Amino acid sequence: MSEVRIPATRKSAVPGILVPDWPAPPGVRSVVTTRIGGASHGPWATFNLGERVGDDPAAVLANHQRLAELLALPGPPQWLLQVHGAAAVAAAGDGLVRTGDSTWTRDAGLVCAVQSADCLPVLLCDRAGSVVAAVHGGWRGLAAGVMAQAVAAMAAPRSEEH
Repeated sequence: MSEVRIPATRKSAVPGILVPDWPAPPGVRSVVTTRIGGASHGPWATFNLGERVGDDPAAVLANHQRLAELLALPGPPQWLLQVHGAAAVAAAGDGLVRTGDSTWTRDAGLVCAVQSADCLPVLLCDRAGSVVAAVHGGWRGLAAGVMAQAVAAMAAPRSEEH
């Protein structure tokens, strides 16, 4: 039987930020946040990034800003209104929330993001790092084909992008 290596996750120098140990191409970064280090209180304490869970909107905004500062993001992440479906959304970099369960881009400097609790955050890129995607892998979305939709969007010629 051959050994299967499961990629580890290492802590970054920033509390509450984990960096997956995966062989990403140059220019492709990925992180996972934890609950540590934010402005939220109560059941959302402390680094809640979800806007639709009942947390104080000012605290969530502060957490979004903190994330952007901690990671020196080139622009706002493409946040999604995740609906446990299969829609793939092109990242726009305009800070607007769009409905879908995956986001992707071919444009350097755009940030794709998904949120998960008991669902799978799946991060994809091609070997060159020229196209990336973040997929919210809940069971309903997986059954509806969210992974296939994300890969199809990544593979589509620019003239067919949606």
